[in-house]
Amino acid sequence: MKSFADWFPEIGARINPRAFAFAALIGVTTWMCLAASFGTAAFVDASRAGHEGATLARAFGAYALGFAPWLALTPALYTLARRQSRRRHGPAHAALETLGWAVAAFSFIFAYTAGVYPVLIGSTTQQVLSNLRLQDWSPDAFMFISAVLAGRAGALRPDADEDRARFASPAAKPRLVVRSVDRTDYVPVADILGGCAQGNYVALICSDREILHRATISALLDELSPYGFVRIHRSYFVRPESVAAISARGARSRELVLSTGKRLPVSDRYADALAAALDQPLPATPGLEPERR
Repeated sequence: MKSFADWFPEIGARINPRAFAFAALIGVTTWMCLAASFGTAAFVDASRAGHEGATLARAFGAYALGFAPWLALTPALYTLARRQSRRRHGPAHAALETLGWAVAAFSFIFAYTAGVYPVLIGSTTQQVLSNLRLQDWSPDAFMFISAVLAGRAGALRPDADEDRARFASPAAKPRLVVRSVDRTDYVPVADILGGCAQGNYVALICSDREILHRATISALLDELSPYGFVRIHRSYFVRPESVAAISARGARSRELVLSTGKRLPVSDRYADALAAALDQPLPATPGLEPERR
């Protein structure tokens, strides 16, 4: 998973505006549907029970305020899940990352429910929490699952397919702007075989040279992942088409050989993602314990 520092150069620069706007539209539409359906049901129940002062507008407003956190959480989760799917991590890594999102999302909702929501509806935290039941969290669970699944589905079309189509087209040759200390190079993405993190730089491995690029490996891989690049180690990534061979190395590790003959280590943590990109299993290692990297 990314270190905390890796997020900062990417905030605002790695968000696809069209995908984020689509996610925001989904969030607003779902929020209105939930508020309308639950508000209508609450108004009908209150009317049947003979509660004076019950109005449809008041019931709708209460539920609209209750589901308000999802106006922000839906596009955020959609964007995170979309990027996660396009990076093609292994299932264990993806599950752990998604669990972290769930903890953060529901902690945010609980804090909103306990601190902000009572003020908005003219109540107290004690009254709101005392009326909160376990089943009241089911709409939130539905919203979380829907946002994550929509994001993973959104990684497939249209942008990922369009990017790969542009990469394959002979008429369009995408280039990476590579900045070093005293110069800027424009390197065709098709010439990049892989990369290696070196402090605040990434050494781009090309067929005839290596070029230092000032970027974090996480930020660079987000930029290159639409073209098929995958992470194979915390410090390395490759384009699967450039892999010539993979072999076991020692008791608990593997290494791959690029078409240039350069050898790179493969971490167990990213082995599943590489196998998925190559569409075939990797050579087994004889060790009994998983590699720790």
